[in-house]
Amino acid sequence: MATGRQLRDLFVTLLHDCTPSDPLCLWMDFRDKICDDLCHRLQTQNICQNPTPEDVHDFGFYLIEEILQRSNKSLCNWPMLPLPQQDWENAISNQLIAEQRNYDQEQQAQYAEDCIPRLNPEQCSAFDRIFEAVENKTGQTFFFTWARRNRQDLCLQHSFLFPV
Repeated sequence: MATGRQLRDLFVTLLHDCTPSDPLCLWMDFRDKICDDLCHRLQTQNICQNPTPEDVHDFGFYLIEEILQRSNKSLCNWPMLPLPQQDWENAISNQLIAEQRNYDQEQQAQYAEDCIPRLNPEQCSAFDRIFEAVENKTGQTFFFTWARRNRQDLCLQHSFLFPV
């Protein structure tokens, strides 16, 4: 039985050397087998925590495009086949970003649901302004500063800049 990587290599060989009459039909019939190893790969390499089948297939096209480019070809040579839609190059090459994107969205949503009602009025105002800026993609930058006392009764000053 062939692995996903072997089937991707075979798919590229068929495209490159055999000129199939309907490569899209070929892809649609075998895409799950061609990409059978990619869901696990996306998760274990911290590229995408919960990939959808569309994510997996798109990543498959990204890998097929990489194989084609080794022989100076591209998916553009087969216009009936879609091009990868996501920026996989960036997701793969920047492990720090991949690690930051690797979180349990349901757990974070529950955490937010628990914490937001406990915000004081100033914190609630700041949260609302940041949330609105993120939702509207305004590109604002926020500067926060606050002081607190520690156990030794020393006043500690904290600041951070938060670009949105």
